[in-house]
Amino acid sequence: MHLQLPAILKCTYCGCEGLRLAENAELKVYNGEDSVESGAVHCPRCGCSYPIQDGIVNFIPVRPRSIGPAQWTNHFRLVAWGYERFWRKRALTALGGRPWPPEEELATVVEMLVTPHPAGLTIHNEMAFYLDQGCSTAFYGRAIARAIIGGKLATGSASGHVVGVDNSWPMLQEARGFIQRDGLTGKISLVRANVEKLPFIDAAFAGIASGGSLNEFRHTAKALAEARRTLSPQGRGALMVQMQARGKTGAGINHLLSLSSGLHFFERDQLNRYYQDAHFKVLEQIAEGLITITRLAPE
Repeated sequence: MHLQLPAILKCTYCGCEGLRLAENAELKVYNGEDSVESGAVHCPRCGCSYPIQDGIVNFIPVRPRSIGPAQWTNHFRLVAWGYERFWRKRALTALGGRPWPPEEELATVVEMLVTPHPAGLTIHNEMAFYLDQGCSTAFYGRAIARAIIGGKLATGSASGHVVGVDNSWPMLQEARGFIQRDGLTGKISLVRANVEKLPFIDAAFAGIASGGSLNEFRHTAKALAEARRTLSPQGRGALMVQMQARGKTGAGINHLLSLSSGLHFFERDQLNRYYQDAHFKVLEQIAEGLITITRLAPE
Protein backbone atom coordinates (compact mmCIF):
# COMPACT_ATOMS: atom_id res chain seq x y z
CA MET A 1 0.00 0.00 0.00
CA HIS A 2 1.34 3.40 -0.99
CA LEU A 3 2.21 5.67 1.93
CA GLN A 4 -0.04 8.41 0.51
CA LEU A 5 -3.11 6.18 0.06
CA PRO A 6 -4.66 6.92 3.50
CA ALA A 7 -5.30 10.50 2.32
CA ILE A 8 -8.09 9.27 0.01
CA LEU A 9 -9.43 6.52 2.29
CA LYS A 10 -12.52 6.93 4.44
CA CYS A 11 -13.96 4.92 7.29
CA THR A 12 -16.70 2.55 6.14
CA TYR A 13 -18.28 2.69 9.60
CA CYS A 14 -18.61 6.42 10.39
CA GLY A 15 -17.63 7.99 7.04
CA CYS A 16 -14.72 10.01 8.39
CA GLU A 17 -12.43 11.08 5.54
CA GLY A 18 -8.69 10.63 5.67
CA LEU A 19 -7.49 7.62 7.65
CA ARG A 20 -4.20 7.46 9.54
CA LEU A 21 -1.42 4.94 9.34
CA ALA A 22 -0.65 3.06 12.54
CA GLU A 23 2.70 3.84 14.12
CA ASN A 24 3.84 0.20 14.03
CA ALA A 25 3.39 -0.11 10.25
CA GLU A 26 6.21 -1.87 8.38
CA LEU A 27 7.50 0.23 5.48
CA LYS A 28 9.56 -0.72 2.44
CA VAL A 29 10.69 1.20 -0.63
CA TYR A 30 9.90 -0.17 -4.11
CA ASN A 31 10.82 1.65 -7.31
CA GLY A 32 11.47 4.80 -5.32
CA GLU A 33 8.01 4.73 -3.69
CA ASP A 34 7.28 4.23 0.01
CA SER A 35 5.07 1.19 0.51
CA VAL A 36 3.39 -0.26 3.59
CA GLU A 37 3.78 -4.03 3.95
CA SER A 38 1.92 -4.61 7.21
CA GLY A 39 0.21 -2.77 10.03
CA ALA A 40 -3.12 -0.96 9.88
CA VAL A 41 -4.92 2.24 9.03
CA HIS A 42 -7.36 3.63 11.57
CA CYS A 43 -10.12 6.19 11.78
CA PRO A 44 -9.27 9.28 13.86
CA ARG A 45 -12.96 9.80 14.69
CA CYS A 46 -14.39 6.44 15.72
CA GLY A 47 -11.19 4.41 16.14
CA CYS A 48 -12.08 1.67 13.63
CA SER A 49 -8.95 -0.13 12.46
CA TYR A 50 -8.38 -1.80 9.10
CA PRO A 51 -5.47 -4.27 8.86
CA ILE A 52 -2.76 -4.28 6.22
CA GLN A 53 -1.35 -7.69 5.32
CA ASP A 54 1.03 -8.44 2.43
CA GLY A 55 0.64 -4.80 1.44
CA ILE A 56 -3.15 -5.15 1.03
CA VAL A 57 -5.45 -3.03 3.20
CA ASN A 58 -8.52 -5.01 4.19
CA PHE A 59 -11.94 -3.38 4.71
CA ILE A 60 -13.74 -6.75 4.74
CA PRO A 61 -12.88 -8.71 7.92
CA VAL A 62 -14.79 -11.83 6.82
CA ARG A 63 -15.80 -13.34 3.50
CA PRO A 64 -18.50 -11.03 2.08
CA ARG A 65 -22.05 -12.33 2.15
CA SER A 66 -23.88 -10.01 -0.24
CA ILE A 67 -22.36 -11.33 -3.45
CA GLY A 68 -23.59 -13.51 -6.29
CA PRO A 69 -22.47 -17.09 -7.08
CA ALA A 70 -20.08 -15.89 -9.81
CA GLN A 71 -18.25 -13.72 -7.30
CA TRP A 72 -18.18 -16.58 -4.80
CA THR A 73 -16.09 -18.66 -7.18
CA ASN A 74 -13.45 -15.92 -7.20
CA HIS A 75 -12.75 -16.75 -3.57
CA PHE A 76 -11.32 -20.16 -4.48
CA ARG A 77 -7.56 -20.10 -4.86
CA LEU A 78 -7.55 -22.36 -7.91
CA VAL A 79 -10.03 -20.07 -9.72
CA ALA A 80 -7.93 -17.03 -8.84
CA TRP A 81 -4.75 -18.80 -10.00
CA GLY A 82 -6.23 -19.79 -13.36
CA TYR A 83 -8.27 -16.66 -14.10
CA GLU A 84 -5.66 -14.70 -16.03
CA ARG A 85 -3.50 -17.64 -17.04
CA PHE A 86 -6.28 -19.51 -18.84
CA TRP A 87 -9.19 -17.12 -19.46
CA ARG A 88 -8.68 -13.39 -19.14
CA LYS A 89 -6.17 -12.91 -21.97
CA ARG A 90 -8.41 -14.93 -24.32
CA ALA A 91 -11.75 -13.50 -23.21
CA LEU A 92 -12.24 -10.75 -25.79
CA THR A 93 -11.25 -12.98 -28.70
CA ALA A 94 -13.73 -15.62 -27.47
CA LEU A 95 -16.56 -13.13 -26.96
CA GLY A 96 -15.79 -10.39 -29.45
CA GLY A 97 -16.17 -12.41 -32.63
CA ARG A 98 -12.70 -11.58 -33.93
CA PRO A 99 -9.04 -11.87 -32.89
CA TRP A 100 -8.76 -9.30 -30.09
CA PRO A 101 -5.36 -9.53 -28.39
CA PRO A 102 -4.86 -8.20 -24.84
CA GLU A 103 -2.46 -5.53 -26.11
CA GLU A 104 -5.24 -3.97 -28.20
CA GLU A 105 -7.77 -4.13 -25.36
CA LEU A 106 -5.38 -2.56 -22.86
CA ALA A 107 -4.30 0.18 -25.27
CA THR A 108 -7.98 1.03 -25.86
CA VAL A 109 -8.70 1.29 -22.14
CA VAL A 110 -5.65 3.48 -21.50
CA GLU A 111 -6.59 5.80 -24.38
CA MET A 112 -10.12 6.15 -22.99
CA LEU A 113 -8.73 7.30 -19.64
CA VAL A 114 -6.77 10.16 -21.16
CA THR A 115 -8.25 13.51 -20.13
CA PRO A 116 -8.21 16.61 -22.38
CA HIS A 117 -6.75 18.79 -19.60
CA PRO A 118 -4.79 16.68 -17.08
CA ALA A 119 -3.82 19.80 -15.12
CA GLY A 120 -7.50 20.07 -14.09
CA LEU A 121 -7.62 16.65 -12.41
CA THR A 122 -8.33 16.40 -8.71
CA ILE A 123 -4.97 15.82 -6.99
CA HIS A 124 -4.37 14.46 -3.50
CA ASN A 125 -0.98 14.98 -1.84
CA GLU A 126 0.52 15.76 -5.27
CA MET A 127 -0.73 12.45 -6.61
CA ALA A 128 -3.34 11.47 -9.23
CA PHE A 129 -4.97 8.16 -8.32
CA TYR A 130 -6.58 5.73 -10.79
CA LEU A 131 -9.00 2.98 -9.78
CA ASP A 132 -9.27 -0.55 -11.17
CA GLN A 133 -12.77 -1.41 -9.85
CA GLY A 134 -13.31 -5.13 -9.33
CA CYS A 135 -9.68 -5.61 -10.32
CA SER A 136 -9.29 -9.42 -9.99
CA THR A 137 -5.59 -9.85 -10.91
CA ALA A 138 -5.14 -6.12 -11.70
CA PHE A 139 -5.12 -6.86 -15.43
CA TYR A 140 -6.24 -3.30 -16.22
CA GLY A 141 -4.46 -1.78 -13.25
CA ARG A 142 -1.05 -2.99 -14.36
CA ALA A 143 -1.62 -1.60 -17.86
CA ILE A 144 -2.60 1.77 -16.38
CA ALA A 145 0.51 1.79 -14.19
CA ARG A 146 2.72 1.02 -17.19
CA ALA A 147 1.03 3.82 -19.15
CA ILE A 148 1.72 6.28 -16.33
CA ILE A 149 5.36 5.23 -16.15
CA GLY A 150 5.72 5.47 -19.93
CA GLY A 151 4.11 8.90 -20.11
CA LYS A 152 1.14 7.65 -22.18
CA LEU A 153 -1.27 8.70 -19.44
CA ALA A 154 -0.49 12.27 -18.45
CA THR A 155 -1.13 13.37 -14.87
CA GLY A 156 -0.08 17.00 -15.18
CA SER A 157 2.52 17.94 -12.59
CA ALA A 158 1.38 15.16 -10.22
CA SER A 159 2.66 11.63 -9.79
CA GLY A 160 0.33 8.83 -10.82
CA HIS A 161 -0.68 5.80 -8.78
CA VAL A 162 -3.13 2.94 -9.34
CA VAL A 163 -5.49 1.42 -6.77
CA GLY A 164 -6.94 -2.04 -7.38
CA VAL A 165 -10.10 -2.97 -5.45
CA ASP A 166 -11.68 -6.40 -5.16
CA ASN A 167 -13.58 -8.37 -2.51
CA SER A 168 -11.64 -11.61 -3.14
CA TRP A 169 -8.50 -12.11 -1.07
CA PRO A 170 -7.16 -14.88 -3.38
CA MET A 171 -7.59 -12.61 -6.43
CA LEU A 172 -5.72 -9.80 -4.67
CA GLN A 173 -2.94 -12.23 -3.73
CA GLU A 174 -2.65 -13.22 -7.38
CA ALA A 175 -2.65 -9.53 -8.34
CA ARG A 176 0.20 -8.93 -5.90
CA GLY A 177 2.20 -11.71 -7.54
CA PHE A 178 1.66 -10.33 -11.06
CA ILE A 179 2.53 -6.81 -9.86
CA GLN A 180 5.80 -8.09 -8.41
CA ARG A 181 6.53 -10.08 -11.58
CA ASP A 182 5.99 -6.99 -13.74
CA GLY A 183 8.21 -4.80 -11.56
CA LEU A 184 5.29 -2.56 -10.57
CA THR A 185 5.47 -2.91 -6.79
CA GLY A 186 5.11 0.58 -5.35
CA LYS A 187 3.10 1.73 -8.36
CA ILE A 188 -0.15 -0.11 -7.47
CA SER A 189 -1.95 -0.35 -4.13
CA LEU A 190 -4.41 -3.17 -3.46
CA VAL A 191 -7.53 -2.78 -1.34
CA ARG A 192 -10.03 -5.44 -0.29
CA ALA A 193 -13.41 -3.73 -0.19
CA ASN A 194 -17.02 -3.80 -1.35
CA VAL A 195 -17.40 -1.99 -4.69
CA GLU A 196 -20.92 -0.96 -3.65
CA LYS A 197 -19.50 0.87 -0.62
CA LEU A 198 -16.06 2.04 -1.64
CA PRO A 199 -13.80 3.23 1.21
CA PHE A 200 -12.68 6.34 -0.69
CA ILE A 201 -13.46 10.02 -0.44
CA ASP A 202 -15.48 11.84 -3.09
CA ALA A 203 -13.57 12.67 -6.30
CA ALA A 204 -10.65 10.47 -5.23
CA PHE A 205 -9.73 9.25 -8.72
CA ALA A 206 -8.51 10.81 -11.94
CA GLY A 207 -9.78 7.77 -13.83
CA ILE A 208 -11.72 4.55 -13.23
CA ALA A 209 -11.50 1.33 -15.24
CA SER A 210 -13.37 -1.96 -14.95
CA GLY A 211 -12.83 -5.07 -17.03
CA GLY A 212 -15.98 -7.18 -17.12
CA SER A 213 -16.66 -6.85 -13.41
CA LEU A 214 -19.88 -4.91 -13.96
CA ASN A 215 -21.41 -8.21 -15.12
CA GLU A 216 -20.63 -9.72 -11.71
CA PHE A 217 -21.60 -6.89 -9.36
CA ARG A 218 -24.80 -7.84 -7.58
CA HIS A 219 -26.25 -4.31 -7.63
CA THR A 220 -25.21 -2.61 -10.86
CA ALA A 221 -26.69 0.78 -9.98
CA LYS A 222 -24.92 0.95 -6.59
CA ALA A 223 -21.54 0.01 -8.07
CA LEU A 224 -21.87 2.66 -10.79
CA ALA A 225 -23.03 5.26 -8.28
CA GLU A 226 -19.89 4.62 -6.22
CA ALA A 227 -17.73 4.88 -9.33
CA ARG A 228 -19.33 8.22 -10.15
CA ARG A 229 -18.98 9.51 -6.58
CA THR A 230 -15.28 8.72 -6.43
CA LEU A 231 -14.40 10.01 -9.93
CA SER A 232 -12.89 13.48 -10.33
CA PRO A 233 -15.17 15.96 -12.18
CA GLN A 234 -12.50 16.13 -14.90
CA GLY A 235 -11.81 12.39 -14.87
CA ARG A 236 -12.70 9.62 -17.30
CA GLY A 237 -14.00 6.08 -17.01
CA ALA A 238 -13.38 3.03 -19.22
CA LEU A 239 -15.71 0.08 -18.62
CA MET A 240 -15.76 -3.20 -20.52
CA VAL A 241 -18.88 -5.37 -20.20
CA GLN A 242 -20.35 -8.50 -21.78
CA MET A 243 -23.63 -7.88 -23.58
CA GLN A 244 -26.80 -9.91 -23.92
CA ALA A 245 -26.52 -12.56 -26.63
CA ARG A 246 -28.82 -12.31 -29.65
CA GLY A 247 -31.31 -14.94 -30.73
CA LYS A 248 -33.36 -17.41 -28.72
CA THR A 249 -30.49 -19.80 -28.08
CA GLY A 250 -28.10 -17.09 -26.92
CA ALA A 251 -30.76 -15.44 -24.77
CA GLY A 252 -31.60 -18.81 -23.24
CA ILE A 253 -27.97 -19.49 -22.36
CA ASN A 254 -27.63 -16.03 -20.80
CA HIS A 255 -30.80 -16.63 -18.78
CA LEU A 256 -29.48 -19.92 -17.41
CA LEU A 257 -26.14 -18.32 -16.57
CA SER A 258 -27.90 -15.46 -14.79
CA LEU A 259 -29.97 -17.87 -12.71
CA SER A 260 -27.06 -20.13 -11.82
CA SER A 261 -24.27 -17.58 -11.38
CA GLY A 262 -25.89 -14.20 -10.76
CA LEU A 263 -24.17 -12.68 -13.79
CA HIS A 264 -25.87 -9.73 -15.50
CA PHE A 265 -25.90 -9.36 -19.28
CA PHE A 266 -26.93 -6.05 -20.80
CA GLU A 267 -28.80 -4.74 -23.79
CA ARG A 268 -27.24 -1.55 -25.20
CA ASP A 269 -30.10 0.73 -24.18
CA GLN A 270 -30.27 -0.83 -20.73
CA LEU A 271 -26.54 -0.39 -20.17
CA ASN A 272 -26.62 3.24 -21.24
CA ARG A 273 -29.60 3.91 -18.94
CA TYR A 274 -27.52 2.59 -16.05
CA TYR A 275 -24.75 5.00 -17.00
CA GLN A 276 -27.20 7.88 -17.36
CA ASP A 277 -28.88 7.14 -14.02
CA ALA A 278 -25.45 7.20 -12.37
CA HIS A 279 -24.86 10.65 -13.93
CA PHE A 280 -22.30 9.51 -16.46
CA LYS A 281 -22.12 10.80 -20.01
CA VAL A 282 -21.22 8.31 -22.75
CA LEU A 283 -18.39 9.76 -24.85
CA GLU A 284 -17.57 6.71 -26.96
CA GLN A 285 -18.56 3.06 -27.31
CA ILE A 286 -16.76 0.23 -29.06
CA ALA A 287 -19.09 -2.72 -29.62
CA GLU A 288 -18.00 -5.98 -31.23
CA GLY A 289 -19.62 -9.37 -30.76
CA LEU A 290 -20.72 -9.67 -27.14
CA ILE A 291 -18.29 -7.01 -25.87
CA THR A 292 -18.82 -3.29 -25.35
CA ILE A 293 -16.15 -0.90 -24.06
CA THR A 294 -17.45 2.52 -23.05
CA ARG A 295 -15.66 5.78 -22.40
CA LEU A 296 -17.45 7.81 -19.74
CA ALA A 297 -17.27 11.29 -18.25
CA PRO A 298 -19.13 12.74 -15.28
CA GLU A 299 -22.18 14.77 -16.19
